[in-house]
Amino acid sequence: GLDYIFMPDRVFLHLGFTGIVNFPIDPIVQLSAIAAHTKHIGLIPTLSTSFNEPYTIARQLRALDLISKGRVGW
Repeated sequence: GLDYIFMPDRVFLHLGFTGIVNFPIDPIVQLSAIAAHTKHIGLIPTLSTSFNEPYTIARQLRALDLISKGRVGW
């Protein structure tokens, strides 16, 4: 089965296969939406400490931890 979902943080704009810029969506937002529809799958985002302050990352991970009822990794 599926144990966890790993969602990398992209800090750059990426050209998709169609040549259109794909704007990266914050992994916390994506995993929060996934957490609302799953009960047993772990959620693991990566967050860049070069572009985010440590206290901001801690707050985001804590919020996701509360939303998912303890299924967060980093």
